[in-house]
Amino acid sequence: VQKQLYLASSRAIESRRMDRLFYDPIAAVITSRKALKLAEKESSLEQTEYCLRERFIDDFVRSTLKKSEEIKQVISIGCALNTRLFRIAISREDVKFYEVDKPNVVEYRKKILNKVSGA
Repeated sequence: VQKQLYLASSRAIESRRMDRLFYDPIAAVITSRKALKLAEKESSLEQTEYCLRERFIDDFVRSTLKKSEEIKQVISIGCALNTRLFRIAISREDVKFYEVDKPNVVEYRKKILNKVSGA
């Protein structure tokens, strides 16, 4: 779970930038202070590479769903604490998102996202 918290911290740092690649307000809420401090000390090149990959995948999923009404499912394998489905903000209620990971990660994810949503 520590690696997932680090990646969430990288997305939170990116979201604070004026020239950000994406905005992920949930990332700052789901990460830990320890992970955020570690990410702030890390190489900006490593974080930029990760954030570029996230932006590419976000854009790909968003554009693919806009181009094809036939696509009804998006499956994210190894989703960890990724919040892509919130970031891409599509307006198609007919699309179902499935996020798959190891049982312990899924349980942690549910717990942390329930706190964020107030459920």
